[in-house]
Amino acid sequence: TPFLSGALVAVASPDLIGTGPVRTLDDIAPFRLIEAATNVVGWPDWFARAGGSLPTPTRFLRLEEMFYAVQAALDGLGVALVPSALVVDDLAAGRLQRILDVPGVFERDYCHLVSPVTRNPELARAFCAWLDHEGQEARRLSLSVMGDAMT
Repeated sequence: TPFLSGALVAVASPDLIGTGPVRTLDDIAPFRLIEAATNVVGWPDWFARAGGSLPTPTRFLRLEEMFYAVQAALDGLGVALVPSALVVDDLAAGRLQRILDVPGVFERDYCHLVSPVTRNPELARAFCAWLDHEGQEARRLSLSVMGDAMT
C-alpha cells in the first residue's frame, strides 16, 4: 500500500543558487547534477519532462544512496534530483530551494507490505496505520510548501 509520494524535485542550496539565477534549463548547465545510483528515474527524464535535454557537457555526481544526494545538495555540491518527501523539511526551513518547477516526475512511491502470515497482525496493522498517518502529514506539509506542483 503506498503511503508516501515518490515525486522528484530538483533542489540546491540557496548559497549555490545565489551564484546565478536559474530561470531556464540552460541556467542549470554550470551546476553539477546529483542523483542517487538507486534512482530509476534520473536527470534525462527530468529534462525531457521540462521540454529539453541534458546540457552539454554535463557534470554528474552519482552517489550510492538518496540521503547522500540530499546531503550533497545541502553542502552546495550541485543540484540534486530527489524525492520531495525527503527534502520538504529542508525546503520549508530554507536550507534547500527548488530549481525550476517541473511537475510530473516520479520515482517509485514508498509502500508498506505485510505478510499474511505475520506473527503479530495487530502490531503490523498499528505500524502501517502510523506509516499512513505520517505519509498524510508529509503530503500536507508538501502541499503547504510546494503547492499542487507535485501532482
